[in-house]
Amino acid sequence: EMAVQESLITITDQEYENEFEIRRAELKHPERIAFTGVLVPGGTPESRAAGAEIVRKLHTNSPPGDVAKEFAPKSAQVIEAELENDPSKRKFAPFWEQASGASVGDVVGPIFIREWTESTQDAQGKVVQRPYPDGVLVCLITGRTDETPKTLEESKPQLQRNVLYAKVMEQLRTENGVQIFEDKLPDPGMYDAQ
Repeated sequence: EMAVQESLITITDQEYENEFEIRRAELKHPERIAFTGVLVPGGTPESRAAGAEIVRKLHTNSPPGDVAKEFAPKSAQVIEAELENDPSKRKFAPFWEQASGASVGDVVGPIFIREWTESTQDAQGKVVQRPYPDGVLVCLITGRTDETPKTLEESKPQLQRNVLYAKVMEQLRTENGVQIFEDKLPDPGMYDAQ
């Protein structure tokens, strides 16, 4: 990447377009969901029962803030967040198992959450992570954005690494006289799964 910045290697528009065509199906803006949730700390039978009751109350259009106040003895708190459906963030998998495809106004949960944090700014403007307690979360969906394909321009930062890798490998092969004889490569089918 520094080679591109220092103009040692250039990537043509055609090279970006070729890589974009190959990877188009995976180049997407992920689904996003915004919610206001009620979190009851703990994983006890009582907190799970509270989660089921919170679902019932949110289905009757009770505002999440009012519901959290009712469950104040169980240390319930309101959470407002927006999450991106990123499979690499495994701690959010239980949320997305229930929330993916949900519509505004839907109630999602109860979900047992672990190791969630909230990003906030301290007095100096520095972003800090504040942990939420592990517990049972019930969410009222307040917004959603469907998954959408990225344009070529939006994809260029992702495409750059693949294009650079191919160019550097080709350059190394040329400089070192390396040749690949496809017909001489062993058939991968001759190896078993082990």
